[in-house]
Amino acid sequence: MHDAQSSDRSREVFGFSVYDQPLERLIEGLCDAIEDRSRTTVFATLNQRCATLARSSLAYRVALLNADYLVADGVGVIWASALAGKSISQRLPGPDVSVELLASLSRRDRRYSCYFLGATEETLELLESAVRRISPNMEVAGSHSPPFRPQFSVEDCREDAKRINASGADLLLVGLGAPKQELWAERARPFLTTPLVMSVGAAFDFIAGTKPRAPLWVRQLGLEWAHRLVSEPRRMWQRYLVHGLEFALMTMSETVAERGRSLATS
Repeated sequence: MHDAQSSDRSREVFGFSVYDQPLERLIEGLCDAIEDRSRTTVFATLNQRCATLARSSLAYRVALLNADYLVADGVGVIWASALAGKSISQRLPGPDVSVELLASLSRRDRRYSCYFLGATEETLELLESAVRRISPNMEVAGSHSPPFRPQFSVEDCREDAKRINASGADLLLVGLGAPKQELWAERARPFLTTPLVMSVGAAFDFIAGTKPRAPLWVRQLGLEWAHRLVSEPRRMWQRYLVHGLEFALMTMSETVAERGRSLATS
């Protein structure tokens, strides 16, 4: 078990060990991971859609279970943990973690490099410019917009890893969207020499400015999902309504089961 998954730093939700420490502590851990080139540390996020998809896909569930850092990105996961009596203290969205990590690395004594995998060529260009503003000392080692595939084979991942390894990047940010990005990280991990791999989903678009992010006050109210639904109704309605209903049923089941376990041990 990685230190990030130890019982004093995490809460169990839907069978996942979800990291539960302040953002500052998380950034410290991720910075330490970058300095350890003996292994590849994997960071992933969990929201209501991820939790429901993991019920029907064993490969995806395994990918999330194998992540060294799995954080609560969605407010639904926070609510579910509270109902089960295992409250996660705060939400740690992928875009926030990405920006804070990049800024933190820029303040360190040595120069770091990053690589971006995912999105379109146009978005990647804007992303690189934005990252240089956020983290002036950060070197962009490379980027790649892979062709659309329903899924990535092991050979696809091996070829991507060769390209990324050759760049010498300290940090790899993957923005392929869930569940593709987590499955990619799980399959590519044996071939990667990059010390830290982060699956961050919509962070590419938000940081690049190609999609509007909810205002801070909306996020603080836990309503970022509503903002995304209004901004992209055709794309998001299924995620928040269909998956939302399934997630609510999962949460009820988890809550009942957890209370049953508590009564049995009391």
